[in-house]
Amino acid sequence: MAAHPTLKEADIRQILSWVLSLGAENKKVKSLPASGSLNPTLNKPIDDDSYLYITAFYTDKGGNNIRPLSGTGTVSLRNSKITYDDGKNIGDGDSLKLVDKVDLNGVRQAVMTVFPGPKAVSAYTLELHIDGANGKKIGEFALAADPGKTAGEKDKVPAKKHTRSAAAKIETPADGKRHTLWLVAKAKDPSVDEDLSLSAVQLLTK
Repeated sequence: MAAHPTLKEADIRQILSWVLSLGAENKKVKSLPASGSLNPTLNKPIDDDSYLYITAFYTDKGGNNIRPLSGTGTVSLRNSKITYDDGKNIGDGDSLKLVDKVDLNGVRQAVMTVFPGPKAVSAYTLELHIDGANGKKIGEFALAADPGKTAGEKDKVPAKKHTRSAAAKIETPADGKRHTLWLVAKAKDPSVDEDLSLSAVQLLTK
């Protein structure tokens, strides 16, 4: 039988917080101010796959015969660069979901980097869409063909070491919602049957 079956959940949480705090007296980390700025890397080396988690706690002073009310919330911020270390193949007519439920507010430009195959010397066009491969197009990358090459000519370096990049202006949705970001590939020369290998896509604010 429970010792205190009528104990309210809020009281249980408060007791647990106090008990857990007893073992953490020597491990306290200085809290951030209620407002201000923060170095997103926390002075550590930049990692393309890193996330920054910010948690906020709030407790009011309560009142006469009113217990203090507490609340907490956490947000996660990921690196704006989406990377594929081993490359992600994408060919004519293919689509790829880059990231799910991303806040595009303030994003003005995107830069894409690919590993072109030895035969993929014809220009490719890659489009950015939201909420599906057939969703609204918000940007377009135009990859120029390698100068001085003919179809079938091989690169002098391995394809995985040779990259090409292109930038695209982004038409940011004004609805304030989070969107899924998709990449759609279209070859200007359908006779080229070799895929591109996607290395990275980075979202920029300017």
